[in-house]
Parts: sequence; C-alpha cells; structure tokens
Amino acid sequence: MKTSILLFSLPKKLPPFSLLSLASYINAKTEHRASILELSGLADPAAAITERLKADKPGLVGFGCFTCDYPVVMRFAKLVKESSGCRVVAGNVHASLYPEDFVFPGSPVDYVVVGEGEVTLAELLDRLAEGGDPAGLAGVAALADGKMLVGEKRPLIADLAALPRLDYSLIPMEPHF
Repeated sequence: MKTSILLFSLPKKLPPFSLLSLASYINAKTEHRASILELSGLADPAAAITERLKADKPGLVGFGCFTCDYPVVMRFAKLVKESSGCRVVAGNVHASLYPEDFVFPGSPVDYVVVGEGEVTLAELLDRLAEGGDPAGLAGVAALADGKMLVGEKRPLIADLAALPRLDYSLIPMEPHF
C-alpha cells in the first residue's frame, strides 16, 4: 500500500535542496509518492496549505526546520492538524538537535526525523502504510506512552552517489531567481 507525503517548503531565497533530496529519493526508491508545496512567493501560504491538503489528501505532511523557522513550522503544523487531521513529521537541523521541541503531548507534530532523512523517511512511510507504530524506528522520535522515544541513531549514507538526482520538476524555480 502506498502512502503519499506532502512536503512544505517555507519561503526562502534558495531552492529547498533538502526537501528535493527527500522527495526525489522517495519517488525513485519506494512505492510511495512525495510532492512539495513551495510557499515562496505566495500571498497567503496558510490558504495554499489548506487548499493543497484538501486536493491531495496526503497520508503524511512534512516540514524541514531550521531554528529560525521553528515558530512558523509549529504554526503551520497546527494548521495542518486543525484543517485535515493529517499526521505531521518534522526534520532538518532544529528537529534533529532538539526533537523534544516537536514531540510532546498535545504537539501538532507526530514524528521527528533525527539525522539524514532519506532512508528514515522511507522506512517511516513503510511503517505507516503497514499500520505499524513508528515509535522506536531508527532515526525517528515519536511519543510512546506519553513520553518521547527516540529510535537508535541511523548511520549516515556512505555513498552519496547512490542517491537519485534531484527532481527539480517538483517545485517552481521562478521564486528563487
């Protein structure tokens, strides 16, 4: 069974290379499907998010988070929960260093990918598609019995050449020029 993930790219001057890597990996190496909603240049990102959630009905929504993005990510994660009830995953630097900022009782974020995300996100999607509990999965932080449980550290991808090329067709490039 396939699961779709919709990744949200917060407004930035540079293309969302980390999200492109994740989505390209998911689309090339798994049966799941990943798409990206680029929020750069949009007049009303919140409206775009709710519209896209209604149209796509993803099984999982993802945000990358640097520390400066934390308040916006949490606000948008709350919007996702309130408008669709969809499960939310966060990743990238802030989430990897401080998963406890995301995974706590009442948080709109369900899971955190700790460390490199390609393989971990693929396994998280597999686990969710199977109806399994992601708590304890390597590289994932999640709630278990009301407490955060972080799976064992996942090794880094040794051969980066094994990763697929970035699929730039997943985002509009105009906002970055």
